[in-house]
Amino acid sequence: MRNTAPDRPELAISVLREPISSPRSKRLVNHLRAYRLHASRPLHVAPSRSSAHRFAIIEDELEAINKRLSQLPTRNEVWRAAMLGMLSGAVAAVTLIEAFARACP
Repeated sequence: MRNTAPDRPELAISVLREPISSPRSKRLVNHLRAYRLHASRPLHVAPSRSSAHRFAIIEDELEAINKRLSQLPTRNEVWRAAMLGMLSGAVAAVTLIEAFARACP
C-alpha cells in the first residue's frame, strides 16, 4: 500500500486538485479518518518488568562507560607528557650534535 500520510504534503496537495470521486482522494480521506481516530485514543503505558530490566541494563552500561572514562588521562597529564617528550628529544638532539661536532674537527 502506498503511503498517503499527511507527512507527504506534496501528495496531499496533488490529491486536493483531483475530483473527490477519484481513487487517490478516497484513499487519502480514508487514511486521514483512520489517523484522526488513532490520534484521538488516549495513550497509556503499562509498567512492565521488562522496562525496569532495560533501565537496569542501561544504568550498568553507563557505569561501565563512566569507569572507563575516569581512567583516561586528564588534559594536564597529556600536556606534561607531550612537553617532556619534546624537551627530551631536543636535549638528545643537541647532545648528539655536540658529540659529532667534537669528534669530527
